[in-house]
Amino acid sequence: MPKAAKASGPSELTEAEVPFRKQRWPLFFLYAAFCSFMVVAMHAFHAHMGGDPLVNQWFHGPMISIDTWSFMHVMLFFGIGALFPDLTWTIFAYGIVWEILEYGLTFTKGFAAFWQEVPINSIWDLWFNLLGYRLGEWFVFWVAQRRKQAKAKAS
Repeated sequence: MPKAAKASGPSELTEAEVPFRKQRWPLFFLYAAFCSFMVVAMHAFHAHMGGDPLVNQWFHGPMISIDTWSFMHVMLFFGIGALFPDLTWTIFAYGIVWEILEYGLTFTKGFAAFWQEVPINSIWDLWFNLLGYRLGEWFVFWVAQRRKQAKAKAS
């Protein structure tokens, strides 16, 4: 009997091999609620204390703008990538739409105090979105491979 080809990346997983596939939507809504709470909490902290604790610039220049929020993007999109490893470009498109809205909020009364977005930071945020998403995809692939190995050992 020929040996089955080994999947070499997340895009080669079948739907049945994707962990969390049955709990995908409830986990997504729970994850979205948690992330929304964190964003609201950070903005409430900003309003109360007069500063956003995550806006600390790590690297900033004409071609680079990385702050602590950039790593929050990685964490957010890691979870989305783990739950929806088969929607790379759809999720990336949503990220683009969000960054456009976020940039627009810098010109809106009431939000300008909370959002001080510069275009280069939006571009880096998109890069961090994709990084987090791909790490989430690879996490799913790793879990699926570990499950296959455990199942093979058991039989």
